[in-house]
Parts: sequence; structure tokens; C-alpha cells
Amino acid sequence: MITKFVKVKPNAHQNKIEVMDDGSWLIHLTALPVKGEANKQLVAYLSTILKLPKQKINILKGANTKFKKIEIDIEEDNLPLI
Repeated sequence: MITKFVKVKPNAHQNKIEVMDDGSWLIHLTALPVKGEANKQLVAYLSTILKLPKQKINILKGANTKFKKIEIDIEEDNLPLI
């Protein structure tokens, strides 16, 4: 199980992930930050990219902010390069 710090930029033109110098992720999402839509899309997008079920990705902190702490039920060695 790993923990990642991410910054989410909603209302982007396309979904994409950038790895920052400190190892955190900057995730651009097309969803608007309204009624949890960006959070839902974040989990769905990571699920697709990491090839994991959505249930293995949890937002631990930051459900109402753009800075989030997420938990991914995967071993560090199995995390694909993004």
C-alpha cells in the first residue's frame, strides 16, 4: 500500500498526470469541481491508468481541496511508470 500527494487541476482540456520534482503528482482532470465530480473522475482516471479496481484507490485527505493525499492498494514495485 502506498500513499501519494497529488494536486488536482479540474476543468482541464484533457486528463493527464505530471510527476513533479518532489515525486508528487499534478493531475489535470476535465471534470468540474462541483459535487465531488472531480474526485470521482480522479479515482476513475487513476484506476484506468494503474489498471486497478476503483476500490483500491482512496482519498484520505483533501476531498474539498485541490491538494489531496491518496492511498493506493499496490506495492511500490508494482506501480507503473507514469
